[in-house]
Amino acid sequence: MTNPASIADTDHKALADLLMNNGLDNPSDDIDDLTSDNSNYATLTDALEQTVFESFDDGLYIGMMSGTSLDGMDAVLCQFNPAMSNEDNTQPPMQLLATYSQDFPPRLREVLLALCQPNGVNQLVPEADEPSSELDWFGWASRAYAEFASEVVNTLLQQSNTDPESVLAIGCHGQTVRHRPQMGFTLQLVDANIIAERTGISVSVISDVVTWQLVVKARP
Repeated sequence: MTNPASIADTDHKALADLLMNNGLDNPSDDIDDLTSDNSNYATLTDALEQTVFESFDDGLYIGMMSGTSLDGMDAVLCQFNPAMSNEDNTQPPMQLLATYSQDFPPRLREVLLALCQPNGVNQLVPEADEPSSELDWFGWASRAYAEFASEVVNTLLQQSNTDPESVLAIGCHGQTVRHRPQMGFTLQLVDANIIAERTGISVSVISDVVTWQLVVKARP
């Protein structure tokens, strides 16, 4: 069984990039636009046509994204079929099967916004059993984010009538709270182990993707 917390091989990282970036040119586009706006779906299709699928396993995959606006979390359920990408087949190598979006819980959103600002947690008033230091808040938010992400995945599965055991992997890079490429680091918070446990999709939860991208870009 693959380590559910992180996958480092290139093929799965490429897949995670594709799932989480959604092929949209405008970062403000949300997942609802992906299914209702033909131009956005065409953009995704164009991106897929430029992607090599032969090394990916056939099956179902879930991709997740929450942006810097923190207005909600989007999730998509996709069917990948690498055999469809050959020149003799006109069918797309990926089908978008279902989407779901959910607003962030108010307290989690408040904490995440605070963590995005230097010393921002100093403005938080801790409630019962909540932390008081920035690093502890980071840990608290990592767990809370993962619990919320798991809820989103389970709702997506329920609404699409999908068996969790049929899903091969989840791509969820977490929430970026610091991005300092000029200093050689980026921080995303999420506990992928919680997502694997709560959803029952323990084969692969792909996380820590943004750090991998930063390392690759820094290669000499």
